[in-house]
Amino acid sequence: KNHQQEALGQAPTQGSPDLTHWTGLKMNQFHMPELVVDRHILGLHPVISLVCAGRTHSRLQYGAQDVSTRCETGDLMCYRGGMEISRAQWRAHDAVLLSVELDPARMLACEDGDTRLASPTLVGAPKFTDARLRALLLDLWHEVAAGCPRGRLYTDSVSLGLLAAPLRAATTNPDNRVLLA
Repeated sequence: KNHQQEALGQAPTQGSPDLTHWTGLKMNQFHMPELVVDRHILGLHPVISLVCAGRTHSRLQYGAQDVSTRCETGDLMCYRGGMEISRAQWRAHDAVLLSVELDPARMLACEDGDTRLASPTLVGAPKFTDARLRALLLDLWHEVAAGCPRGRLYTDSVSLGLLAAPLRAATTNPDNRVLLA
């Protein structure tokens, strides 16, 4: 089986920042190959990905579902974690993705005693848009790429903002439950 830990470390974009000293959320930006076909993909934690450039078309089979999705620059995707994708096929055209793993251990740090995000409550979404979440992802990536000039407190704050984004989206607009069960 493929494991997410390996996936986020594969195929980094040329010129991406040195993440060896980064202690924040696992993240990576990478050029997506034109065709990827894989089976039995298992990621333990949720992952949110942003299509930074290009286009993708995916077909994923998990459980009894067979989902086909087209994404373009600016679209977001959320894998809920903790479930196996039995078959996956991605086609890409000049696609660059930025992926961030939402570690449940860090979700506990959002607010002392708040366990709403500590359990696997993300339902996932093959495609969605959220301007604030997109801005947070890009801001965090640019901060890391610049060597974290604003300091660790700033990057930890942006990381916590990323972790709380699904909860914020669901509670500020009850109709926007694309990510949170």
